[in-house]
Amino acid sequence: RQRVFPHDQLEHYRSGLTWLSMQPEVDSDRLGVWGTSFSGGHVIHIAAHGPRVKAVVSQVGAMDPGQTLRDQTTPEQFAAFQKMLVKERVRHATDGGEVYIPSAAPPDQGFALQNDQDSYNFGHEAQTTIAPSWRNQVTMSSLEAILEYAPGKSIELIAPRPLLMILAKGDTISPSDFIRAAFARAGEPKRLLEVEGGHYSVYRGTGRDLASRAAVDWFTKHLAQSS
Repeated sequence: RQRVFPHDQLEHYRSGLTWLSMQPEVDSDRLGVWGTSFSGGHVIHIAAHGPRVKAVVSQVGAMDPGQTLRDQTTPEQFAAFQKMLVKERVRHATDGGEVYIPSAAPPDQGFALQNDQDSYNFGHEAQTTIAPSWRNQVTMSSLEAILEYAPGKSIELIAPRPLLMILAKGDTISPSDFIRAAFARAGEPKRLLEVEGGHYSVYRGTGRDLASRAAVDWFTKHLAQSS
């Protein structure tokens, strides 16, 4: 728990597809995948490398976390960050165990996986409502696994299976420009939906309503049984 390793999470997606395909009430030729934020990148990778997927919805997906960090830091800051990860590898090899950092923290409250107020507020709001067991921590070893993960680079392999991508115009966590660039490289059929607001706008209010309806319509159009 608290390990954010893309490879492990991708395997869970694949296991879910396998389980679904074995259920008697499920048509294994009409399986779709939906993902949001970090898993919005996962579904791109899963569909690109998995022929079982017949339709995809990627919502505010992380296309290239490593490049996002490079764009948001100076070369000196990024080099220092890489040195910190090497130091953690050495510590782990000698001492064992895991070192934990906050999953989210406000910008002025120290190092975290996500240093922004919106992520901090969203996590703690969820903890008091729908996710009481959520812990605001992640293993330091997760950072290296996240930085080398760039699912958007495989997007060309999805076509001709249908792809819907949903972005938030003011998103700085999964930058909208990264999603637009990935969408431009994807083949048809495809659709891009842009909603107002930041990263978390797709989980509440008008943004949520638009995004959820678009996803339902996409799967209905491309996976529903023909009459």
